[in-house]
Amino acid sequence: MFGTWINRIDYLNRQTLNMLNHSYNVLTNGLFPPLFDQIPEDKMAIYLNMAKFDGKWKKKFNNSETNIEDFICADGSKKQVLMMQKTEKLYYWDDETVEMAEFPYGNEAFSMSVLLPKEEALKQMSLEEIMVMMTSCIYQMEEEKREALIQTRFPRFKLKYETNWVDVLKALGITEIFDREKLRRIQESEEINLEKLIE
Repeated sequence: MFGTWINRIDYLNRQTLNMLNHSYNVLTNGLFPPLFDQIPEDKMAIYLNMAKFDGKWKKKFNNSETNIEDFICADGSKKQVLMMQKTEKLYYWDDETVEMAEFPYGNEAFSMSVLLPKEEALKQMSLEEIMVMMTSCIYQMEEEKREALIQTRFPRFKLKYETNWVDVLKALGITEIFDREKLRRIQESEEINLEKLIE
């Protein structure tokens, strides 16, 4: 794999911990806190793979048009937020329940799709029901979207995501890597198991 290297390290050495955290900090441009507080003695191998997505809008939101406004939360409560707004041509799709707009990043290799339930739909269904319906319409949205001039307003936000892929991979049928008996072939004298795959 690109940019990959293998090192034999001493887990019990504090300098090893500092080295791992420093590498993680450098490769992610300091965007995340230290990865390890400590490394348990029974750990046999650590595999680190880091990728950073620096998403910059193709057309940026203008700070001069960002104002403090009320935002209505899912439970009906209001919260004051920094509300961004702009008008641009976007790919758009809608039906009687939901509308969707695609916001491209940079060179348009990636985009963020924003889905918004319509007010009439919210009067007839719960937000959870609408979200299930949205998921089932993803492929239809992709096939039927069209370009339109859209005025958008939504809160300034940050996205953070983390998940343990062990359950995901098992659900996809990838199970042998979690089989202790098969992993024992790596080192017969040790009990080995794959504990976490964090993204």
